[in-house]
Amino acid sequence: MSKRMPLWPESRDSVPQGEEQAGDTAWQQFHAIADRMDAQFAPTQPLDQVPDTLPGAGAEADLSTVDGVMALARRYNRVCPVPAAWARLATLWPARPGQPLPRPIGAADWHRTSALDKRLVLRAQIEWAALSGSLPAVARFLAALPESQWHHMGQ
Repeated sequence: MSKRMPLWPESRDSVPQGEEQAGDTAWQQFHAIADRMDAQFAPTQPLDQVPDTLPGAGAEADLSTVDGVMALARRYNRVCPVPAAWARLATLWPARPGQPLPRPIGAADWHRTSALDKRLVLRAQIEWAALSGSLPAVARFLAALPESQWHHMGQ
């Protein structure tokens, strides 16, 4: 039988311990952190209550960067455009010899591809668009896409 190694090879006295603070100051610090965190996220809305067109969609995101376009694409729990819209999006990219465009998920593979994998393909396409100089056109297309043309998490 092998000898079991302890989780902490050092003495328990050397393991860092959390420090608990109590009182009004600690409570104020907790609320200050919680308020900053809450300000970063929009309230969650049920998918059936999201309007088909969203006022100001994309207004806050910097659509000149890959991260800004991805922020737009992920808003409202979006995954990617639905297949027909995704096929239209693919027509915006110019051909680049030697650098094949990541293909959108087609109808044959749609139901067996996870939402995360779909989002990763969209990210690869947006990165490709940035390299090809077509990011502004892609950003305009995605910003104008009605909400009903987006696939959402849990659908």
